[in-house]
Amino acid sequence: MKTKITITALLLLLLASFAGCSKIEIDERNKFTGRYAVEEYNYVDGSLSYYDVRIRKVSGSDDEIVFENFFNAGINVFGVVVGTRVYIEAQTSGIFWVEGQGTISGNVLNMSYFVVVTIGQSTYDHDINATLTKY
Repeated sequence: MKTKITITALLLLLLASFAGCSKIEIDERNKFTGRYAVEEYNYVDGSLSYYDVRIRKVSGSDDEIVFENFFNAGINVFGVVVGTRVYIEAQTSGIFWVEGQGTISGNVLNMSYFVVVTIGQSTYDHDINATLTKY
């Protein structure tokens, strides 16, 4: 009988100690950060491009990432991470206007986005589907 009371007391003490534990939150951006080899298909002219990008977290934000060398143009483009998706809201960097989205699975980020390049009075549209593979 004394053993049952001791075991019960220990179990209650153990359960009470877990009640004070807080849930550890994992930064969803972690799965996106790193260096990627990009294969980019342009639906407008049928061209394929290959280059590298780096994705890193934006400091001071809990959901924003930045793509360095986006579109192989040396520009930084910002995206918002929601789960396994990243959303690139319409933004302008120099002569480039960009908007798109992507989904990550393992080490592969599949993206589709639009890029409009404005040079003087001329605009050049690019409808892109890209596969980014983390290395």
